[in-house]
Amino acid sequence: QAIQIGTGTTVNTITQASPVNTYFRRQVAQFVYTRAEINAAGVTGANTLSQLGFFITTNPLFNIPGYTVKVKHTNANNASNSLGTTGWTVVKNAFTYAPEPGDFDMLIFDTPFNWNGTQNLAIEICWSQIQPTWDASGQCRIFNSNRGYRYRLDDNAGSICGQTTTTRVNYKPQVRLIFKSTTTWNGSVSTDWFNQNNWDAFVPTQEMN
Repeated sequence: QAIQIGTGTTVNTITQASPVNTYFRRQVAQFVYTRAEINAAGVTGANTLSQLGFFITTNPLFNIPGYTVKVKHTNANNASNSLGTTGWTVVKNAFTYAPEPGDFDMLIFDTPFNWNGTQNLAIEICWSQIQPTWDASGQCRIFNSNRGYRYRLDDNAGSICGQTTTTRVNYKPQVRLIFKSTTTWNGSVSTDWFNQNNWDAFVPTQEMN
């Protein structure tokens, strides 16, 4: 099931932080999509998040190396404070990202995330030093959200993943989330029905007759 959070055509400027802006060579950013936002968009109850995408309007001049996406549960409603550096699940392993403009550019998770349906979803994106240099480019659709996006920027070498976010702004990216509403058994007959490792998404709440 695909849902969209955020509407409108507002985009970050070419020098404003966003999940694809490369005005600085490195960025780590954190933001929250609340249970209320997810419910209002059409998903209620526990489910498995399998894809995420931002609406890219202009791609950055240079590809983004080491692009990593992390998710965790949070009780925070926004990014007023840092969402921390621990407890995250890496759902999209580091890769070289070449954002495709014109629509929501979906990222298929390497590790789907089992949302509990009761807490909010915290998202972190981060990447490594862009080569050969920074460029004031990379735009996506955003929407007004009080203390919605928290980030840290610099031009240093290596990856910025794992560092603490420091600056906040009153917007966050529009997002399309795809939840997997079914689950497939991949265990053997003799293994535990309730073992998460035996399912590709989530453990069913009822046993089959």
